[in-house]
Amino acid sequence: MLAYFGALSYGQDNLTWLDKGVNNYNGGMYQEAIDLLEESLYHEDGNATVYEYIGRSSLKLKKAKKAVISFSQALLLDGEKKPELYVFRAEAYELTGEYHKAIE
Repeated sequence: MLAYFGALSYGQDNLTWLDKGVNNYNGGMYQEAIDLLEESLYHEDGNATVYEYIGRSSLKLKKAKKAVISFSQALLLDGEKKPELYVFRAEAYELTGEYHKAIE
């Protein structure tokens, strides 16, 4: 796990697991982002943003089923505030070939 922290820029020791995961996502280190974000679930369970970024990272890695599950969880928690999550989930469904679900 320490190897992932080496990828983060200097001065980020006080960031949350979520912040570190989002930083890795923004830096294009998607698997590292997933690892950090999944760790954050132990500390911030019920946070829609954690699930959103697990989904976004999974989508970038073409892990469609994981992305669908993550976006679905984020929608359950915060769908009214973040309608763009439906678009992300539709993209993930397209990758699975379940086009009919993408429009639900």
